[in-house]
Amino acid sequence: MIGDYNMKRIISIIICFILVISTFSLPVTASELDISNQIILSQTIESIGDGYYFVETIYIPEAQVYSNTKTGTKVAECISSGTTIFTLSVTGVFSYNGSTATATSASGSLATHVSNATINSRRAYTSGASACAFGSVSYNGATLQKTVTLTCDKNGNLS
Repeated sequence: MIGDYNMKRIISIIICFILVISTFSLPVTASELDISNQIILSQTIESIGDGYYFVETIYIPEAQVYSNTKTGTKVAECISSGTTIFTLSVTGVFSYNGSTATATSASGSLATHVSNATINSRRAYTSGASACAFGSVSYNGATLQKTVTLTCDKNGNLS
């Protein structure tokens, strides 16, 4: 029982360390993703196995004029062995009124950050109250695919 707790704690510390290091070495600039003057709303980590994981971050503008419109960007970094393989992002514009929410536009970007990674396909689209971007990248003989979904609820909260 104590061994499991210590192992979980060590893994958590290692993941935090990797996140700190990867933010200092992130090869994508804010202007490339258009996240300048934005703040981080949330950040999550998703392991996809074989040493690959995604760090997903939601950015919102520092200031938005009060209205029933909300803008946000969700960025997913695919990382393996401390190296960012590719970055997929979606920027969505949403309208909401307290009863419903709708995604009115979605734009996406996909960039590779290592020489042996190639883009297979990419697209951005809206679906109800979600702005989505899909990307497929070939890397070291594997095909890595990701869909990034940014959703707005009826009160203008992004997730």
